[in-house]
Amino acid sequence: MIHERARTLRRLGQNKAGEFRASQTGATLRALTLARTGYNWTEALTGNYLKVRISGKLPANEWHEVYVDANPEAVVPGPQMNASLGNEG
Repeated sequence: MIHERARTLRRLGQNKAGEFRASQTGATLRALTLARTGYNWTEALTGNYLKVRISGKLPANEWHEVYVDANPEAVVPGPQMNASLGNEG
């Protein structure tokens, strides 16, 4: 019974997190760069604790205005800083 309840709560949390991330698509947010990077992106954290990926390799602890893209794997270059929703998992 306890395990089933825990599974249900985890699933509910994942659904709510997904809904929140989707609601931020298209928003312009301020994000602080983190030390984690990939091939052509830098992870950042917005003021509402949303992890995003900013195109390019940037130093940690810098603030950037980012436009949140819907595709979590996309890294979108352009004149303005663009970010993709990072995978939470």
